[in-house]
Amino acid sequence: MLGPSSATIRGTPTATTRLSITLTEGRNRQLRRMFDAVGHPVARLHRVSFGGLTLGTLGRGEWRPLTGVEVDRLKAAVVEPTRRPRPAADRGG
Repeated sequence: MLGPSSATIRGTPTATTRLSITLTEGRNRQLRRMFDAVGHPVARLHRVSFGGLTLGTLGRGEWRPLTGVEVDRLKAAVVEPTRRPRPAADRGG
């Protein structure tokens, strides 16, 4: 399991501690599992960005079209698999 790339305590630690955590690559429920492992349950998570796209001022259930720059960045991040010709035996020949 991968760990966070950075973590910052937001405000004075009390009964409820607010953290800002940046993951470079996350797995399903990774943060909850990490904090459960050290006996610190997670009450709420709030994602502010994903894949270079930031939430900004959007509220719950709102959306906006992507900008051309955002679309270009996402396309550049996707690696197309190279196609290799199938061997003749696989083509029935």
